Amino acid sequence: MARDGRHYRKAFEIRSIGGARGIRAHAIYDGCWSFAAGQLEDGRSIPDGWSITVQQEHPYSTRLVVDTGVEIVEVTREDGKPLQGEDE
Repeated sequence: MARDGRHYRKAFEIRSIGGARGIRAHAIYDGCWSFAAGQLEDGRSIPDGWSITVQQEHPYSTRLVVDTGVEIVEVTREDGKPLQGEDE
């Protein structure tokens, strides 16, 4: 993660419970929010049935929407630690 007042960058993972399927996403703030999303690692494609869209939230920001259907997922940092309570 990088942060310096007006800039913020964070990578995280959205994985099925058990970790067999998922995506990696990057949140980037440089005056407006933007996102990048893709496969977890080489050779592992984005899961079938999942959809990833970026929606305009405000004139200055977007929202990343990951629809996993009925699959339950968890969101973690790249190192697998939970995002809850994180203030870095």
